[in-house]
Amino acid sequence: FLSFDSAKTSLGDASFEGTAASIQERGAVTALTLAAEGTVACRKLSLAAQAPVCAVIADTRITLSLAAEHPETTVTLAVPGAWTVSGTGATLVAGEKGTVAVTVAKGVTNVVLTAK
Repeated sequence: FLSFDSAKTSLGDASFEGTAASIQERGAVTALTLAAEGTVACRKLSLAAQAPVCAVIADTRITLSLAAEHPETTVTLAVPGAWTVSGTGATLVAGEKGTVAVTVAKGVTNVVLTAK
């Protein structure tokens, strides 16, 4: 999905809001990517953020990748199950039912969440 202006669209099980996003499914792993502020969703999974981020979602692990120059940002994921965050520079904050919100400190480029 790519648009000069912020837009909202859907096709089948996929939906996008913003200007640039992608979905990749490889077996049991789904990668949701935002190249700018927005939301991207596929089936029961979704990713929302104010900064570019890629979420690689597997059964027991989620890896968030962000650009080095990003400001502090909150990444919100709709994913089944309960999750914990490991490492420094990221804090798991309460999300709505069925969501996980992670506040990522400025400059932190990788965050790993593991299933409880």
